[in-house]
Amino acid sequence: MRRRGRTDGAAVISLDPASLNPTRSYLLQIACIQPRPIALVATCSAAGVVNLAPFSYFTGVASTPPTLCLSISRRQPEKDTYANLLATRELVVHMVDRPMAERMVACSADYPPEVNELATCGFTAVASEVVKPPRVAEAPIAMECRLRQVVEVVEGDHGAHLVLATILRYHVSEAVWNGGRIDSTPLDPIGRLGGQSYCTCRTRFDLPRPPKP
Repeated sequence: MRRRGRTDGAAVISLDPASLNPTRSYLLQIACIQPRPIALVATCSAAGVVNLAPFSYFTGVASTPPTLCLSISRRQPEKDTYANLLATRELVVHMVDRPMAERMVACSADYPPEVNELATCGFTAVASEVVKPPRVAEAPIAMECRLRQVVEVVEGDHGAHLVLATILRYHVSEAVWNGGRIDSTPLDPIGRLGGQSYCTCRTRFDLPRPPKP
């Protein structure tokens, strides 16, 4: 770690990630990259058991073809979400609003594979249209997806599975649909910050894009 000055007078802390252990590296990265959207992901095992788990290493990748990605930490045994994806290649990704927050966090507990977190944590299941995993009725937005590709990000015994998934269906609550588009004000999505902190998006401002030069 090095300290150095800046032209505005504030000190800058410089850190080499190679000098950090995995825990410190994780805590630093989630504190640097914030806020992060949260994907509440439903999958099914080969036996049909529903799993529901949150991931904040998540974003869109492409609109054509409609593709999103999420990162699942490597471990042994593998997380239920990843094991289910390998077995069935289907998932439903939900956006999380403030009323869902506490139940979303409850889903992050390390339940045994035979536990249905969707029911255990107080959510309501709704049948999906084109994939087997159910949708969460309380979610303002749900995206039925199929696994497209997995990119392995590995260093020694650590790393992650970068999952790319194709969106097959969008489901949007009428409560957040306004004039043919999604209105972010009633949507009230939450984001993950560092540590155990979260945020809402209740303060918004608009900036027009500059004209072409």
